[in-house]
Amino acid sequence: MKYQEEVVNDATLYAAVMFKLVEYIETTVAEYYDIDEVAIEERDLDPANIVGRSLVTVRLYNIPEDLTKEVEIGRTGVILRIEARGPAYGGISYRTLFTVFPRVLLRLDRYRLRNLAFRTAKDGIEYIILYADNGVGLILEGEYLRVSIPFIRTAASIHTHPEGSCGLSRHDIQSGLDLLVEGGLMEAAATPSCAFVMRREGAVSEDDYVNVKLMSGPVFKDTRLGSIVFERIYY
Repeated sequence: MKYQEEVVNDATLYAAVMFKLVEYIETTVAEYYDIDEVAIEERDLDPANIVGRSLVTVRLYNIPEDLTKEVEIGRTGVILRIEARGPAYGGISYRTLFTVFPRVLLRLDRYRLRNLAFRTAKDGIEYIILYADNGVGLILEGEYLRVSIPFIRTAASIHTHPEGSCGLSRHDIQSGLDLLVEGGLMEAAATPSCAFVMRREGAVSEDDYVNVKLMSGPVFKDTRLGSIVFERIYY
């Protein structure tokens, strides 16, 4: 029987909070305001202010208070309070969330990812971690040098590669595109020493969707499209 495990930890909670925050900005806030003018209190996104708390507050500026909302993070018992405030100076932009997210997630889950990647380097069996929007992480064992599962809408997906393969295959890219289009934040392949990330910045544009669909081979170099970014991150 193949290895599988459900986990709830700092990384899975962080992923769910960020996913719910981005989702709220891109749906509710976007109905009324230009989301590129929204400012987010940077210190609220520090993992120290997210993990280990039953109430997580993130303040959004330049939108009226009537858009304040509380969201339950699935089975964790954690409440995310998205607190709308009026005009303010400072803060970070909505698009910056997509840059910050993969670096923090990889740092929070680096020991687990490295352990799984070392297993892959040893026997070639790949593993995948799905970070769900309910704060739960699902770890699944794949096959020799591949892992294939039906599409599941998640905040993020990271699978393992052996050392020396810090990149994304054509299959990885196509599944990553599906994840991003459905609102997910990133797809990545992790080796024992680095991760290669495919992430979005804002909504995936039609041109980028077509260009990625037409990609015929793997990607190993940092590449920036209009709304999709491929980058190597050492974690």
